[in-house]
Amino acid sequence: GFDSKKITYTPILMSDDDKVAIGGSIFGKYINDTIKECDSDIIILICDDDAIFPDYMENLNKFYNDNPDKMWGYSYVEFYNPEIEHYTKATKVCYTNQ
Repeated sequence: GFDSKKITYTPILMSDDDKVAIGGSIFGKYINDTIKECDSDIIILICDDDAIFPDYMENLNKFYNDNPDKMWGYSYVEFYNPEIEHYTKATKVCYTNQ
């Protein structure tokens, strides 16, 4: 399991009405502030409607151990609607640059 002392949880606590009142989400500000204050080697951003597959961290660790010259990465995304389905029922969607 994870050492919970190594996880930072930053709740933004904005309702949809709050976001409309200020012209949008300030999620990016919170991300940037958190990254500036963090001394982590790896940062993973997860929103309330995101999920991480059980083997994700193990695969991420393997990727960076196998590729020490890599300074960043991205993951394929599988889309799902958390209101009506479990993330394990997501359908894979891949986009290409056009």
